Amino acid sequence: MFNFFKNIDPNQLRAGSNILKFLAMMLAFTLIARGTSAATLARVYLSTPIRSDIVDSISGSATVFSTDIVDVFAPEGLTIYDMLVGPGQLVEVGDVIAIFPKDEIEEIHVRETAALDRMQLDLNQLKRDEGIDTTSVENAHRTLNRAQADYRTTASQGEADVADAREALDQLLVHAYEAGEGISPISVRNHLRALEDYNAIVAQGYEDIADAEETLQELLLAPPTEYDDTTLQNATRNHERAIDDYNATVVQGEEDIAAAQENLRELRNRRTADMDRTALNTAQRNHQRAQEDYRAARSRGDENIRDANLALSNAFWAYDQAVSAADPIAIAAAIAEIERAEAAVRTAQNARDDSIFTASRILEDAAANLAQAQQNFDNTSQDEIEQAETALENAKTRAEDNRLTASRKVEDTELTLAQARLSFGNDLNRQIEQAETALENTIARVDEARQSAARRVEDASYSANVEIDRAQTALQTALTRATENRQTAARRVEDAAAALTTAEQTHERNIQQNYDTIAQNTITAATLALDIQNQQEIVDTLDRLLLSGGTFYADTPGVIVTTMAAGTLVGRAPLVVIRNDNGGFEAQMQISHTDAERLSVGSESEVTTGGGSIFFNPTVTGTVSGITQPDENDQVTITIALPESNWSAGQRVDAQIVLSRGNFDLSVPISALRSDNTGHFVYLMAQRNTVLGIQNVIERANITVTASGDEMVSIRGPVDHHSQVITGSNKAITAGDRVRVNGE
Repeated sequence: MFNFFKNIDPNQLRAGSNILKFLAMMLAFTLIARGTSAATLARVYLSTPIRSDIVDSISGSATVFSTDIVDVFAPEGLTIYDMLVGPGQLVEVGDVIAIFPKDEIEEIHVRETAALDRMQLDLNQLKRDEGIDTTSVENAHRTLNRAQADYRTTASQGEADVADAREALDQLLVHAYEAGEGISPISVRNHLRALEDYNAIVAQGYEDIADAEETLQELLLAPPTEYDDTTLQNATRNHERAIDDYNATVVQGEEDIAAAQENLRELRNRRTADMDRTALNTAQRNHQRAQEDYRAARSRGDENIRDANLALSNAFWAYDQAVSAADPIAIAAAIAEIERAEAAVRTAQNARDDSIFTASRILEDAAANLAQAQQNFDNTSQDEIEQAETALENAKTRAEDNRLTASRKVEDTELTLAQARLSFGNDLNRQIEQAETALENTIARVDEARQSAARRVEDASYSANVEIDRAQTALQTALTRATENRQTAARRVEDAAAALTTAEQTHERNIQQNYDTIAQNTITAATLALDIQNQQEIVDTLDRLLLSGGTFYADTPGVIVTTMAAGTLVGRAPLVVIRNDNGGFEAQMQISHTDAERLSVGSESEVTTGGGSIFFNPTVTGTVSGITQPDENDQVTITIALPESNWSAGQRVDAQIVLSRGNFDLSVPISALRSDNTGHFVYLMAQRNTVLGIQNVIERANITVTASGDEMVSIRGPVDHHSQVITGSNKAITAGDRVRVNGE
């Protein structure tokens, strides 16, 4: 062998040695170039898609406010001499709040007392029942009675005058016949027969007129109750019954509401201090144990990853040393060690993710069980309270429905009564008009018959002398005057009857107007009674201030929220505002306008109350009760009604409003999601063979987002559980870039 190398040309040997050195240098430069290039590449963070629970929610920090705010008012017009409390100060019943000048109190007391007296007088005036003035109807009745009496007197006087004139004529005729003054007995008999016919016609006419007048008077004078009108009577009874039913319905509704309110009050005042906490304590221990297991799993996983990363760092350090020494064998060994360390890191990461996922599922179940146990404990009597609240609302709704039904029945019967009254009045007026027409026709017929009979008497008469002619004329005059006087008296009766009808109609309208006035006065009196109550409270407050020498005391306990300043003139604003923490509470939280559009009143919110241990914070469920309009910063304030618990005003709580919840197969961290004008996509890391060896290259995968939460998103596209999804990088990257995995 040595002889062989001795026989080789030294130049060839030297050339071969140079070639080997060149190849070694090329290998060293290649490795150095790869190392330098890798040092300038972007470092990326990877994750693989996993099955995960995704919760789409709106979270934030909220502030607790008390809903039991008491506005304390002082009489208007007083000047605050001194304000002795300030915001945040706790006051009890009887504590001094402010001092007012006594002279001002005396002056305002006189004025407010006078105002109270005036209001009381007005209320008494409204309550006074002045009744309906019946003078016009009574006068019309008296006028009609006088007219009827005058008619009877006139008729009697006319009949007497006619009888006297007839008797005088008969005596003259008999005397003339007996004296033989040439008067034919036949003529006398004819004349006497004509007179008898005339008298009979007049008498019958008087009877007919009297009958017609009696019929008219019965219609005019008889009270309405004597008329047979069943429809009007039934309508009146139905209307009165409907009013009684309405009053009974209102009273029954108020009693039902009062009973429901009392039941609800008793349930809310029921103490729950002695309730069994076994289920809650068990759930708390399970939740605490799940939290400890979760932290232990995360700690073990992080420790394993740190050990693997430390080994990977040592491998990179060995690789850098081998590159610096240009030792190909050491470089190859270092690369192999780096690959093993990277595999160990991935194994540690996957193991940590699996253990954390399992522990988180257990923790979520424990948290759900704890929330349910906490809710069961806090709301042991909540079902009964909700039922009582529902019963109260039902009682109010039922009372209002019954009242409306009864009110509509009253309105319907009132309309029916008005129609019956109108129909009855029209029928009565029609009967009166018919009776008046019959009377007029009777008078005309009697007058016509009387005139015809008078002409026959005149034709049958034979004037024997001037005295007989004069007696005949007197009889004719007496008949005419009696008829005319009778007609005049009848017209006065008709006019009086018409005046009575008008007066009665006016009286009916006055009754209806008085009914409307009474209804309006009742409403006004109710409003005025409330005003008097408020005014009485002002006067009572002034009385107390006078007795205390101008010192204003607190009448409710709580924390002062706001006050008026000393020297301020009291107006309609409250003197102080006191918050009573014994009332209800609500939380207010600001969110973006975009998030608010996804909410609605009634959405449930999980509120973490705080005050627990490092392992457990109680969580309760509230309800969104209000959403404001966006402000100038496009922020919306939402109000969350809180259940009964140990709240305090100003307390800071964490609120989470869950919009949707689900378990999805392909889920990646939300930081992996990217988008442009074409839609959503993720970057995947793939390995490719290049002239420099296997390189990590970025590929783009267009995907569709199927669900999104605060931390994770569910995707659908060309990815699977083995895809290397890039969740972040230390510099900007794009598809086609070569990258290094963080930690390699």
